[in-house]
Amino acid sequence: MRILVRVVLGLVALLVVLVGVGFFLPRDWSVEQSITVQAPPERILPFLETPTEWASWTVWTKERYPDMETHFSGPKRGKGATWSWKGESSGNGTMTITGSDPAKGITFDLKFEDFPGVQGAIRLEKEGAATRVVWAMDGTVDGDPLSRWFARLMGPMMQGDLQGGLEKLKARAEDTPAVAAE
Repeated sequence: MRILVRVVLGLVALLVVLVGVGFFLPRDWSVEQSITVQAPPERILPFLETPTEWASWTVWTKERYPDMETHFSGPKRGKGATWSWKGESSGNGTMTITGSDPAKGITFDLKFEDFPGVQGAIRLEKEGAATRVVWAMDGTVDGDPLSRWFARLMGPMMQGDLQGGLEKLKARAEDTPAVAAE
């Protein structure tokens, strides 16, 4: 019986320490991945600033989330273009392009139901005949200890998705002509 009491007290002490440390963890998180694409920025930009094109290169598609329903609104491309989705496996959310610059890339806001907003950018950095594409996202979680611990996991959880998307984007941009401007 004494062993059980010690185990329970040890677990309670560990929980108190984890909660206490959680209050001091930062609320902010960020993730960034990059890849070099053998194409100029103007050939890559249409895939980024056109939400309907994201399904051709991002990993967040119906292949991964078969029950995901998508809807596009606003302008077809550029600032204000919006992609919304809902589904049991994907959750519900929206992505809105907040800025588009042929020489620099795009910025966007990402919102998930019941989760603080995320700001993102996909930067285009010319490197001779190639372009370095940098996908960065950051956000701030709620102030409670559990959310602060969760923030520590956001970067590692998203790195694979960002890198997988960049690899598919590279293949699309290098093998397919850019989307025609309208």
